[in-house]
Amino acid sequence: MKILAWPKSENKSTNPYNYLFYSELEKRGVEVDEFRYKQLLRKKYDYLHVHWPENVVNETSGGWGPGNLAKFLLMLLTTRLRGTRIVWTAHNLRAHEENSALRQVYNALFPRFVDYVHCLSEHSKRAVQEDRRYASARVFVLPHGHYRPLYPRPLPAQEARRRLGVPEGARVLLFFGQIRPYKNLEALIRVFRELAETDPDLYLLVAGQPRYDLDREMLEHPRIHTHLELIDDAEVPLYFSAATWVVCPYRVVTNSGTALLALSFSRPFIGPDLAAIRDLRETVGEDWVRTYAGDLTAPKLRVLTRDPGSQESLDLPDFEWSRIAQQFIGILEQPRTAAPQTSLRQPR
Repeated sequence: MKILAWPKSENKSTNPYNYLFYSELEKRGVEVDEFRYKQLLRKKYDYLHVHWPENVVNETSGGWGPGNLAKFLLMLLTTRLRGTRIVWTAHNLRAHEENSALRQVYNALFPRFVDYVHCLSEHSKRAVQEDRRYASARVFVLPHGHYRPLYPRPLPAQEARRRLGVPEGARVLLFFGQIRPYKNLEALIRVFRELAETDPDLYLLVAGQPRYDLDREMLEHPRIHTHLELIDDAEVPLYFSAATWVVCPYRVVTNSGTALLALSFSRPFIGPDLAAIRDLRETVGEDWVRTYAGDLTAPKLRVLTRDPGSQESLDLPDFEWSRIAQQFIGILEQPRTAAPQTSLRQPR
């Protein structure tokens, strides 16, 4: 099996999902190449596997514009004419930030080229299946794998906090990852400031690179520790080891890599009661994924953080890359008339 992946591992520093996924496929004899336009003409592939194709109409991606969208659609047409099937992993069902005029063209044309839609949760699958534009595509579910193969083991919490300048006995909220508007950091800061007035042991760590003009004055608080930069892989365990809980008050989300990162380090994740987070909670349990309805408020967060959670390592059998890769291969090798299988066990 030959796959041209867009991207394969070029995005490892910002999102190692692809690197982990394709490394496991290659262990099983799948040939995977990093996407280049010229590769489509030089070599015959069985599949073109695309991730985040919405970036072609996402202004913040740096490559958006009518010309870029036209080039993208021409590439898809060339791919199909060469007999290569197109697989889309639906990390997002819509762009987080988008140019509306280009998006309408993208929305109308991209689905016509897709042969397979790989969803990361049952709610994503349901949404795609309800979208008539993907009626001819095969839709299947394989979950987002965990991040344990990529990072060193966690440090003792006291040591991690000491290195970050946080008291060893603190209760620590962590907001981690690229800082983008839909992740709603502002709401977390407002709630933290309110809770901090009566809880002297509560601290907030904010670690990640802002992707918009963030109001940095709101971060000025003696118990808010900020690291506003791309976090090196070697430093990632430091932040999660220091955390008591990982919090991300998304406005909207299809799938949460941050939640999987938290669970990979056996840290409870707190997020809104959106379908993606709810699906994850049903798989691993309410102790590990805690949700709130509506907007995040101080009383809601106070309730969710009363219990620091288990100190034991979380077992993640449903999110093993070896299992995901083997099932992905099996689904693509099934005859097109067969119904694709999913890897998610029945929720608890």
